[in-house]
Amino acid sequence: MQGINYWAVVVAGIVGYAAGALWYWGWSKPWMEAQGFTPESMKANQSPVPYLVAFAANVVIAVMLAGLVGHSASQG
Repeated sequence: MQGINYWAVVVAGIVGYAAGALWYWGWSKPWMEAQGFTPESMKANQSPVPYLVAFAANVVIAVMLAGLVGHSASQG
């Protein structure tokens, strides 16, 4: 895992999280209507856990991608 730029991994995790947040924010109303949720019912069930898991998953994806790119670059 040497040669991985960890600052780039953190930035990629943040950018991936922000892109996902914007995507789902844009589609939140149709999704809530399709599921039968109301804004009040969504506010009653707020938990930070899904957001933390999503961010952690983005960081894991960024680390894996950096490792694959670094490994393939050293092979060529």
